[in-house]
Formats: sequence, structure tokens, C-alpha cells
Amino acid sequence: MSVPLGLFVAAAPFILVLWRRFTRVLSYSPYPPGPKAYPIIGNALDIPLRTPWETYTAWGRKYGSLTHVTAFGLRLIIINSLNVAVDLLENRSNMYSDRPDMPIAELAGWDINIAALRYGDKWRRHRKMYHQKFKPESIHQFRPLLVTKAHELLRNLLQSPEERVTHLRHYPAAIIMYINYGHDVEPKKDRLVRLSEDATRMVAETILKGTQVVNLAPPLRHLPSWFPGFQRMARTCRQKVDEMQNVPYNSVRKHMAEGTVVPSWLSELLDANKSAGEDQVADIKGVTATSFAAAHDTSASVLQFFVLAMILYPESQSKAQAEIDRVIGHGRLPSFDDSDSLPCVEAIYRELLRWRPAAPLGVPHAATEDDIYNGYLIPKGAMIFANIWGLCHDPVVFENPNDFIPERYLTAEGTITDDRITAFGFGRRACVGRALAHETLWLAIATMLSVFRFAKAKREEGEEVDVDGSFTDSLIIHPQPFRCSITPRTEEHRKLVMNTPQIKLDSLQLYWE
Repeated sequence: MSVPLGLFVAAAPFILVLWRRFTRVLSYSPYPPGPKAYPIIGNALDIPLRTPWETYTAWGRKYGSLTHVTAFGLRLIIINSLNVAVDLLENRSNMYSDRPDMPIAELAGWDINIAALRYGDKWRRHRKMYHQKFKPESIHQFRPLLVTKAHELLRNLLQSPEERVTHLRHYPAAIIMYINYGHDVEPKKDRLVRLSEDATRMVAETILKGTQVVNLAPPLRHLPSWFPGFQRMARTCRQKVDEMQNVPYNSVRKHMAEGTVVPSWLSELLDANKSAGEDQVADIKGVTATSFAAAHDTSASVLQFFVLAMILYPESQSKAQAEIDRVIGHGRLPSFDDSDSLPCVEAIYRELLRWRPAAPLGVPHAATEDDIYNGYLIPKGAMIFANIWGLCHDPVVFENPNDFIPERYLTAEGTITDDRITAFGFGRRACVGRALAHETLWLAIATMLSVFRFAKAKREEGEEVDVDGSFTDSLIIHPQPFRCSITPRTEEHRKLVMNTPQIKLDSLQLYWE
């Protein structure tokens, strides 16, 4: 072989790469519009550290339904249209079901969470475990637990309404802890709840503070663990996440060995996988531990915003209570059998998830191959954000989007429309626990509306305490602290709450499929 020919053969792979890049630039369409990028850093200075969903929504109104930004070579595509989100994340889910590489999640130990897992075999194993337990046709098995805890919530609010935030957080925590571990949560300062809340709060802080540094410059993940800043924060977070997994896991294993275990999802999984290897045990621990984070904080967020909405929009409260009185009367509490007869209650539930979606930015998807959409290039490896806040506050879809208007989900005949609930996500990465979330939240909303009146608090001189409706800036949003009044609608309703049966959980005879 001659020297020139040998050099050509050796250089052929590099020539091919350059040719592909060159022809791609010539043949492919441009990226979607977006703010002007600077050399090397791109739009790194434009990507907001606070309330990013608001900036992304503003970009959508300026640049259109797709916005493109880049930072240090990483490309972000932000979706601000429901139709586009459905087209890409559902109709083309084969290309958009992956998650981007998020080093900070791995460093913080949160790569055990199904929401953060890359699309692949591990994700499928986790998804299968979730689906088997929480598919819509299996949720009825949890209804006795939900009713028991909803009645407990009513009694707690009646006895100490000033502690409503504690009570509203306790309700979903108690449900998930009993399902996952057979653990009957203490009313206050429960150890397992505290462990899980501390871990998830630390994860949120770590991801928010570390994502701009590490996710935009992944090589930084290799800095030594003692390095100050995000590495030290991530190490502390991982220790807390490990504790969140191991403490309840070890407790259930101990009770199984002693023959005193309360049936739970974890004990069921361990029974079905008695010869599980190390990786499978890690899957089981991760699935049961992180499902608490997914269900508890988001459900608590919705319930707190429910109270806020009722005092800011009292006409919605009055309309739903009139419906409950007409359908049920005053002699009993709403039950799941009444759900089809209470469209106003269902509309309030749906409007809560639109008005104040618990996770306003959602979780990013990733493109697994180049795609052309509406003439624009979405490149392989791009991080795709379906801006949940922007989708839920699109004035083209929702008239007066900043107002709480449950009637937007009702037809002229008073029935529920078929509009999708965007807050649960899209395609193969949509929330797997949405059926349980619906029943958990619907029952709490219906029963609270049936017996309580929510109003602004009053000062001694009778003047109402103003409520501005502001909320936190975090991965999961919550209302900023506010005062309110929670009182029984009538003496009859007070007695109805006091007479709710106080049932021990071990007598519910829940079964596990």
C-alpha cells in the first residue's frame, strides 16, 4: 500500500465525521429560535437560577412554542405548547423517553428515583414494579386506608386548625408509609417521615444549587468528594438518601425474620424475590423509598394550595358545597361512590393541578436521535423541557390563566370535560402513581369541602388578614405561610366529623395483588 493511500485510509474516519457534520449543517433545518448566544458559554448567563418556569414562559411568548438555548455545548429545547408537547413526547415517544445525563442526581444518590433514571432496562424494571402496584385497576385495594386517613385529617383540622400545614402533610405521608412499609405514622415527628422529608428537601436543594455547575459542565463530576461546594453538598445528601432507604428496609426485613411483619409493598416485593441479588435489592429499596418523595411532597403541595384557593376564590367553595349538599345532604361524608355525581369537586381538583402545578418545571426529557419538527432541528442529546407552568398558563388554551376557575373543566351541561391533566407529565415518563394521587387528593378535597368553611383570618377588630397567594421557589412549590380560618359549616357538620370511626390500620384487611 502506498503512503498516500495509507494516510487516506487512516484519516477516513475523521473525514467521515467532518463530512457528516458539514452535510448536517447544510441539510438540516435551523434550531428553534431563542435568545442570542455568546461564543463558548452560549446562553449560560440567560438560564435563570430562580423561578426558571417564569422565564421559560416569557421566552415562549417571545420566540414561539419551541425555544432553543445552549450552554457550554449543551442544548436545551423548551416546549411552551401543549400540542407540541403531545406531538413530541407522546406521538414520538420512541425518540423522547430518555432522561438527560444529570451528574448531580447521581452524586446526590438520587439516581435511584425512577424520574431521574435513563431510559433502559433498569427504568423498565422500576416502572414494572410501580405499574403492578399502582395501576388504576388495582387502586381500589387502598380505599379503606384512604378513607381512614381522610377521616383522621378531618378530626385533626377540627381540633387544631392552626396546625393545618402539619395535618395536610401528615395525610399523604401516612398513606404512603403504610402502603410501602406497613408503618403507622405518628401524628408528629415520626422518624421515617422525618428521614424521608429531610432527604427529599436536601435533594431539592442540592439539585437546584448544583445543576447549573455540574450538569452544564459534566467533567466536574470527577472532582474529589472532599472538594468544597457541590461535591461536599452532594456527599452529605447521598448519606441522607442512603439512610432514607436503609432504615425502613432494615426494619421490614427484621419484622419478616421475626414473623411480626405488617403486609406492605416492600414485604411483598421481598417475598416475591427471596433470592434477589444485590442489584435487585437496590432496585426494591430505591423504588419504595423514592415513591414517598414523589407522592408525599406533591400531594401536600396540592392540598395546601387547595386551602389557599378556597379563601381567595370563595365562590368556587360555595358552588362545590352546594353540589355536595344537593347530592349527599348533611348526614354523611362523601365517598368514592359519589365521585361521578360531584363534577364540581372533580373540577376543583383539576384546576388546582393547572393553577399551581406542584412541579412547575417538570423533569427534562432527552432526545435520543436527531429530529426535525415544524422545520426546526432538535438534535440528539438535547435536553427537552416541557414547561408545565407555561403549558398550564397558556392564555391561548386557558382564558384568564392566572385565575382559579374550576368551571373551565365543566361542560355546559355540568359534566367534566375530557381535558388532560398536564401536571402528570407525558408519554412513557408520565407519573405512574397518578391514579392513587387522584383518589388520595379527591377524597381529601371532597370531605374537607363537605364539613368545613375556609375563609381569611380576622384580627381582633374584625379586619380580614390579607393573603397575597405567593409561593416558594423550589422543585416542588408550596404556598408561603398564610393565616386562615377553618371552621365547621354547622354544628351538625362538627358532630359528623367527631363521629367518624377511629379505625386501627391493622384491622383494615388490605390485600396485596
